[in-house]
Amino acid sequence: MSYNTNKLNSKFDEIKNLRYYPWIGNNYFNQKNMRIAFVAESHYYGGTDMKTLQHNKVLWENDKNTTIEVVEEESIIREYYGTKMFPNLHRTIIGNDEFDTIKLWSNLVFFNVVQRPMNYEIKERPQWKDFCDGWEVFIELNKILKPDICVIVG
Repeated sequence: MSYNTNKLNSKFDEIKNLRYYPWIGNNYFNQKNMRIAFVAESHYYGGTDMKTLQHNKVLWENDKNTTIEVVEEESIIREYYGTKMFPNLHRTIIGNDEFDTIKLWSNLVFFNVVQRPMNYEIKERPQWKDFCDGWEVFIELNKILKPDICVIVG
């Protein structure tokens, strides 16, 4: 499902402030003139049910594969953990949330501008520095990923 980012990790690791590798669909680099990158705000954590706690553990561990795991869990498997972003995104693009998600996500890139997880329970919001650092990451990622279209989602 996901492109083997190991080929790109050394380039990604050179990007200052990059905390999370982007999701890269396994067909993304095969796209001609229609490479699409979805750019969201940030990862959120918080909640007390067991599935949410398990999901949040990844964010706390500062795992560079967090975004990849979130896309696999929330957009492909549809373990939404109470978030509405992915089902709403699916409905906006496809018209519903009942379709073969692998076909869509295998052709896309997804990453968050803010490279620090936000605590949902205290309604934490990114700071100005988070956005400034994040847009620098965005620019450097785009040099590697070379999307034709960036769709800002939230």
